[in-house]
Amino acid sequence: MKAALINPTEKSVKIIDYKPKKQDITLLQSLIGCDAFGGVGYTYDDQGGTIFFDDNGLYTAGVKFFSYVPDLYPMPIVGNLVILGVDVASGDSISIPKALSDDLLSGRCVVKFPSQFEVIERERQMIRMAETQ
Repeated sequence: MKAALINPTEKSVKIIDYKPKKQDITLLQSLIGCDAFGGVGYTYDDQGGTIFFDDNGLYTAGVKFFSYVPDLYPMPIVGNLVILGVDVASGDSISIPKALSDDLLSGRCVVKFPSQFEVIERERQMIRMAETQ
């Protein structure tokens, strides 16, 4: 299956062949670079999927590099991202939707790599928006 791999350290977006062994999470962990991963859902062009990320990314030592895909999720996420589609009936991961794959590579679905300060400012904007509602 196809997956998107977003690497904020390299500032790269790639579509990769993702071939995990059945019920094996080690490939996902190695692509993200973590022991514990989390995921958030997205909808793009009426198709859904999951953005997987390092669940402990904010707590690990070192400089933080963020990925931000505003068309998929409202906040930047620390570290590498793996984006897959989802089979709604089974809940299983499937290939990333073709439209999203094409749009990530062409830039129609924008990927940003904000600094820590830009991430803090985005969070402030969202807090202000929530307070006015």
